[in-house]
Amino acid sequence: MAGLALLAPAAARAGEGCPGAESVAAQGPGAFAGPTLCLLNAQRAAAGLEAVSERPALAGAAVAFSAEMVGRSFFAHRVPGGPDLVARLRRVGYLGPRTAIWVVGENLAWARGTAATPRGIVAAWMASPAHRANILARDFRDVGIGVVAGTPDDPRDGVTVTTDFGRVLRSQSRRRPRRRAIAPVLRLAGQEPTTGGRRAA
Repeated sequence: MAGLALLAPAAARAGEGCPGAESVAAQGPGAFAGPTLCLLNAQRAAAGLEAVSERPALAGAAVAFSAEMVGRSFFAHRVPGGPDLVARLRRVGYLGPRTAIWVVGENLAWARGTAATPRGIVAAWMASPAHRANILARDFRDVGIGVVAGTPDDPRDGVTVTTDFGRVLRSQSRRRPRRRAIAPVLRLAGQEPTTGGRRAA
């Protein structure tokens, strides 16, 4: 997982065919999600990776978390004293009670001024190794993009963005009793995927 605050425009350019990529926060958060998804998939395509597709459950979780960061004036992957990413994705049903093997990750950003565009945010993520690793993670197939007006520093200015990535690899069958627990897999940007609390081989 990785978070990034943006205060200046990002220089890198990618995904030139994404309409609305230059939209600024003043035009409203609704103008962000589509161009952001287009830019993320342009980066994945350039790396020879499959596109990610937006999933309503992930989008709902991402929007709610962006709103919580702005409303409670914090910028982190966990609400102070609250649930982590995995618990948030269980709460919205993306990770169900029968989900056996999965991988998830998250990128955060807030920006204001001329940096508050989909292109500016995605370019800055791509310039950061931890954020870039999530965008270009081969395992991911799903994404939710949550954009709200305001920042954790100032709810009246800028934009805050959460992207929740994921993929459910296997679920337990309803017909078979669960014989043994299969430890979940959690991807944290900048770390190896972990299984059962131990570093994967």
